[in-house]
Amino acid sequence: MGIKKYFSAEYLLQMFRDTCKRFPISVGFAFMLFIATFCAFCEVHRSVQMWFFLFFYTVTGCVLNISLSIWGEGCPKKPLKYLVVSVVNILWLAYCIYAAFDFPYNHKEWLGMPGLCAFSVAVLLSVYCLPFFRSKSDAPFWNFATNFTGVTFGSIVAAGVLAVGITLLYVAVIMIFDLGEVIKPIIVIDSFLLCLVMPLLIMGQIPPKEQIYNDTNIGLNKFFRGVIKFMFIPLLAMYLLVLYLYGLKSLITFELPNGWVSILVSVSMFFMVLIYMVLYISDSYKEDKLSGFFVKYIPWIMIPLVLFMSVGVIRRFNDYGITIPRLYLLIVNIWFLAICVFFAVAKHKRMILIPASFSVLFVVFSFGPLSAANITLKSLRTSVTDWLAKENAQLPLTDTAFENLVNQSADSIRAFEIGSKLAYITHNYPEEKYSDIVDDRVSEYRLRNPELPRVDNSMMCNGIDISGYYYLYDLPIEHNLDAHYTKFYYVSHESYYTDEEMLQPIIKHSFTPTGTTTRFTFEVSRDTLMERSRKYADYITLKNDSALYFLREYSLDIKHDNCRLSTEGCLFVK
Repeated sequence: MGIKKYFSAEYLLQMFRDTCKRFPISVGFAFMLFIATFCAFCEVHRSVQMWFFLFFYTVTGCVLNISLSIWGEGCPKKPLKYLVVSVVNILWLAYCIYAAFDFPYNHKEWLGMPGLCAFSVAVLLSVYCLPFFRSKSDAPFWNFATNFTGVTFGSIVAAGVLAVGITLLYVAVIMIFDLGEVIKPIIVIDSFLLCLVMPLLIMGQIPPKEQIYNDTNIGLNKFFRGVIKFMFIPLLAMYLLVLYLYGLKSLITFELPNGWVSILVSVSMFFMVLIYMVLYISDSYKEDKLSGFFVKYIPWIMIPLVLFMSVGVIRRFNDYGITIPRLYLLIVNIWFLAICVFFAVAKHKRMILIPASFSVLFVVFSFGPLSAANITLKSLRTSVTDWLAKENAQLPLTDTAFENLVNQSADSIRAFEIGSKLAYITHNYPEEKYSDIVDDRVSEYRLRNPELPRVDNSMMCNGIDISGYYYLYDLPIEHNLDAHYTKFYYVSHESYYTDEEMLQPIIKHSFTPTGTTTRFTFEVSRDTLMERSRKYADYITLKNDSALYFLREYSLDIKHDNCRLSTEGCLFVK
C-alpha cells in the first residue's frame, strides 16, 4: 500500500476514532471552535466579550487538554488523573470568564493583557513540559518536542494550503460562471479545515504512550548541527564581541551602559539558551569540539554580560523611576542570571526546567498581587500619597489644587516629578485605581505640565525668574536648584572655532547672555560634543564657580576652514 494507506478512508476513520478516544475533551473543543468560527463569519450577533470568550476558551482549552491527556497517560492513579483534569478545567473556565469580562483591553488595562499573554504561553508550553517531569532524563522531552513541533507545523501548512486553494477555486468558479456571491459554503469549508481538521491532524499524529516516554535519544541530524555550528554560534560570537568591546569602553571612560545593552544581552541570552538546550539534550556537544567548548564555557562568558545588563537596568531605575516595562526587564535579568549559574554549576541539568521556569515567572509576575503592574502601581501610589500627605493636600486633586501645590512647594522639581508619576498612573491604569488621589477630570497633560505662577509677565520658580523657558520640568530632575542661584537667562548662541581649536580635547565655550554684560565661559569635552551632537533629547550640564548651564539643544557644523557650535539652553547664575 505504501503512502496511499495514510489517505485511505479506512485509515483516516480509524485515526479519527483513536483521536476521539485518546483526546475526547480536546476534540470537543475543536468542534466548538468550528461552530463558533462559522457563526462569527455568518454575522450571528453576539457581544465582543462573548466572541472573545468563545475563541480564546476553545483554542486554549483544546491545547490545555492535549497536555492533560498526555500527562494522564503516564499517571499511575486514575482517580488522581480525573481529579486533576476536572479541577484544571474548572479553574481555566473561571479564568476565561474573568478575562472575557474586561475585554476588549485598552491601553489602560496593564492589569489584564499581560496575564492573558502569560497564561496563553503557559498553556502552550505545558504540552512540552507537563507530561515529562517524572522522566529521569530529558530524552523523552526532546523527542516529543521535535516530533510535536514538526507535526504541528506540517498540519498548519497542509490545512492552510488546502483552505487557500479551495477558496481560490471556489471564487474562480463563482466569477467564471457568474453565479453571484454565495459566501456561506466557502465559510463552512474553511472553518472546517482550519478549526477542525487541523487540530485533529495534530492530535492524530501524536505518538502513542510507548513512544512518548521512550528514553532513547534521537539526537540531532547533520543539517541542524551544521546550522548551529556555522550560523548560530558565529552570530552569537559577534554579539558577544560587540558587548565585550562596549563593556571595555565603558570601563575606560567610566560611562554607565545605555538601553541598547539590555536589548543585545537579551537577544544573546535567547540564542545562548536555545543553542545550549539543543546541544545538551541531543548530546551533540559530545560529538564536536566547538559544541563541547560552547556547552562548557558559554555560561561563564555570559555571566559578566548579564551583570553588565543589571547595571544598565539599575541605572534606568535610578534615572527615570519604576515603570511596568522596566520591572519586567529586571525580572528577566534575574532569570537570565539564574539560568547562567544553573548551566555553569549544575551537574545534572534538566533542560525542561528552562521553559517551565519561564512560564511560572511569567504567570506569577503578570497576574495577581505580585504582577508587575500591581507592584508598579503600589510603588507609585506610595510615593505620590506620601508627598501629598507631607504637603497637606486635599484629595482628590483638581487641576487648580495640583498647580497650587506645585507653586507653593519648597521643592518644585519634586513636585513636577510627582506630577509625572500621577500622569503615568492615569495613563496606564483604570480610573478606580487612582480616583481617590486625583479627580478623573484632570487631564494627563495638566499633570505633566502645570502652569507656573506669573509675576509681571515673567515666570517664577523657587524665587528665580525663568521667563522665556516654558516648563521647568524639561530640566534634568536630578539637578535641584539651591538658594545660591538667583537669576535665570535663556541662551541661544553660536561660536566659531578654527581647526586647531577643535583638535583640543577641551573646548572653551564663551557667551554673553541677552540682558547682562557679564561674559560666562564653560569648558566642554570635544568628544562629548562630537558623540552627542544633534541628540536633542539629551542634556549636557556645564558648571563653573558662578553659574550652571543646561545645554538643551546643541549641534556641530564642521566645514573645511572652521567649525560652528550652536547651543541653546538655560543659564542659572549665583
